[in-house]
Amino acid sequence: MRELVTVMCALVVFAMAGHAAAPTLSVEIQVAPATIVLKAPCNWVTIHADIAYSSVQRDSVKINGLNADSVFADSCGNLVAKIAFERITELVSPPTAEIVLTGVTTDGVAFGGSEIVRVK
Repeated sequence: MRELVTVMCALVVFAMAGHAAAPTLSVEIQVAPATIVLKAPCNWVTIHADIAYSSVQRDSVKINGLNADSVFADSCGNLVAKIAFERITELVSPPTAEIVLTGVTTDGVAFGGSEIVRVK
């Protein structure tokens, strides 16, 4: 029995070693525009996140796996991330899409949040 437990623990560690850790800190986000109109003349998709900008490693912020084009603090000190509209429109299609924001805090904690938006 002891050998079986040891083997099972080794398999779990082995399986986890090759995979990136899932975000351990969940943050609420709001995506603007709330509806992505593929043919609209729009420059940016903006994500407001409920996490202090000062606690985020700026270069770690990604939107749907792509590096954010701009990362800054809003008037409340929370994270705002922007990505060029055409970069997102290449990844989404009607009727809906999930916009996912991920990153790492200055303490090394992975965070993430997502929101479903309409796509026309």
